[in-house]
Amino acid sequence: MKKNTTAHVIIIGDEILYGHTMDTNSHFLAKEFSNISIDLIQISAIQDKREDIKDEIHSSKADIILTTGGLGPTRDDRTKYVLSEILNQPLEMHSQALRWTEEYFKNTLNRPMNALNKNQALVPVGTIPIRNKVGTAPGLWAEYGRKLLISLPGVPFEMKYLMKNEILPRLLKKYEPTFIEHEFVQTLNIPESELAEVLRNFEQQLPENITLAYLPRGNKIKLRLTGKGVVQNELQEQLSEYAELLISAIPEENFLSQDALTVERKVGELLLQNNKTISTAESFTSGKIAAALTSISGSSQYFKGGFIAYSPELKERLLNVSPELMKEKGVANADIALEMARGARETTKCDIGISSTGVAGPSNDQFGVEPGVAFVAISSKEKERVFEFNFPHLERKDFTLKMTEAALQKLYIFLRNLE
Repeated sequence: MKKNTTAHVIIIGDEILYGHTMDTNSHFLAKEFSNISIDLIQISAIQDKREDIKDEIHSSKADIILTTGGLGPTRDDRTKYVLSEILNQPLEMHSQALRWTEEYFKNTLNRPMNALNKNQALVPVGTIPIRNKVGTAPGLWAEYGRKLLISLPGVPFEMKYLMKNEILPRLLKKYEPTFIEHEFVQTLNIPESELAEVLRNFEQQLPENITLAYLPRGNKIKLRLTGKGVVQNELQEQLSEYAELLISAIPEENFLSQDALTVERKVGELLLQNNKTISTAESFTSGKIAAALTSISGSSQYFKGGFIAYSPELKERLLNVSPELMKEKGVANADIALEMARGARETTKCDIGISSTGVAGPSNDQFGVEPGVAFVAISSKEKERVFEFNFPHLERKDFTLKMTEAALQKLYIFLRNLE
């Protein structure tokens, strides 16, 4: 059996290790290597120091060593100088790379190029510079014994451009790897163990080149079909067929969507199908439910508006919530949630109102309600529902995100059961 090509990603930059910048490059590169069946065996984050870079490259056991960062114009960008030492080749001013940089400054940045920027066209002798049409630093491609050294800028959009448009086509040509494709199907309100029993026969019928993975999150499970093959379009067709078989095996009441569609997109589809409009009234989720609903293109057809009524005064003034009820019970209870949802619906003259109220913490509210307690209410003229949740173990930020997702899931079920 042919041995899979391996890769090692080295993220160079002090700012990553200090926590000043989040490393998104390795996440992107991992997916891209996976898509063409190149095994990423290691991801390293190291300081922008000559010896650290040299040691990491020398010790790598991968066939492909890809670095990001350290190709900029300033004196703390050392990658190409280290590559010069590793390859035992002097740096030279590459005339074509220099023209690319000059053209970028003239046509895109519309300003003159200084001496430091000119140095970005310095490359080790024998190294192939790769044109960067969205930045000033070219990528570098070099043979290092039996290994391949690739150096890309650390700026994420520059790295992504070079990887997609230049590096991947070259890797496909050089290594002829197999393709990896995915299909996603989502379920709702069925335990993972129960779903596994339902899908037992389906899994037993899968061919060797297709696998099924369960990715649970809250009340949802994302099912991922992964296939490997040498002919991409044939693989895609094969996966589509098995995705249809998978959907047919899932109980209808638990099927959510195909292709990893979000709940908010399914909510939008149901609102349009039923010719319904919606408004939101939020307290501790601070507009996150409204933001999710309006993140979908075309949401203006069904979303009327939203209220962030954090204080009791605004709950009363904007949503007609009873001040007496708030004085008696506080704001974190089922009755207040229902009045908020009803108020959003009536104030905006829409069909459905959804609300959130609760205690995000870190301390109890004045009525003794503990952090992690929340209520979501949904109101229409025909029916109203209130849901209580309790997630005391979650920190404030995670709690608000969890409850936003829970509210959308309850809204989806509410809409799906509309007569």
